[in-house]
Amino acid sequence: MKNKYITLIVTILTSVTSYAGDTTSKVVLTQAEPYEYSVEGHYTGMYQRTKSDGQWGPYQWNNTEAVSTAVDFKNGWDIEAEQGVSRTTGPDQQTGGYTEFKLRHSWEIRKNLEFSLRGGIGDGYSYTDPSAANVPYWLYQVRLKYKINDKWSSYVRYDGGAAFNASYGNTYVNTVKVALNYEICKSVELGARYITGFGENYQGNGFEIILEKTF
Repeated sequence: MKNKYITLIVTILTSVTSYAGDTTSKVVLTQAEPYEYSVEGHYTGMYQRTKSDGQWGPYQWNNTEAVSTAVDFKNGWDIEAEQGVSRTTGPDQQTGGYTEFKLRHSWEIRKNLEFSLRGGIGDGYSYTDPSAANVPYWLYQVRLKYKINDKWSSYVRYDGGAAFNASYGNTYVNTVKVALNYEICKSVELGARYITGFGENYQGNGFEIILEKTF
C-alpha cells in the first residue's frame, strides 16, 4: 500500500513538472524595439550655374562634404541633423556651410515599397565672407523607396525648399534624386545618387556618394 502511494505521488509530481516546463517554454516576453542610430557621410559633386540680373553665369564645379546623424524610432518616425561645407570653383569661387534639422515619417505601401514625407529647416552661411548674413530656409522631401532584395534598394526623391526671407530673391530650387544603395554588411550601406536641380535662378546636375553606419 505504501509503495502505491509513493508511486502515485511520483506520477503526480512528474506530470506537474512536465506541464510547468512545457508552459514556461511557451511564454514569449514582449519588449519594445530599441531605437536605431546612424551616421552618414556624404560627398556631392555638381556642375551648376545661377542667374543674376536676368543673365545666366557660367557652369562651375561645386564640391559638398557633409555628415548627418539620425535616430530611427522604429515606429515610422525618424529625425536627422546634417552639417556640411560647400566649395564652388571658377569665376565665382566661394566657400559656404549649412546646418539642417529634419523630421520624416514613412509608410509601408506594400511589401518592399515605402513612401515617406520629410520636412525641415536649415541655415546657410558663408566662410568666404564671414560678414555676410546667414540665410535661414525651409525644405521638404518626398521619397518612394523600393527594396530590391536583401542587399540592394533604390529610391526616387523630390526635394524642394527656399529661403524664409524674400529679400534673398527667388531662391526656390527643385531637386530630383535617383538612388541605388548596397548593403555591404548588416550595419554598413554604400549608396550612389544621380542629382538634377532646377529653379528660376538655378540649374545643376551631378552625383552623390554616401556611406552609412547604423548602431
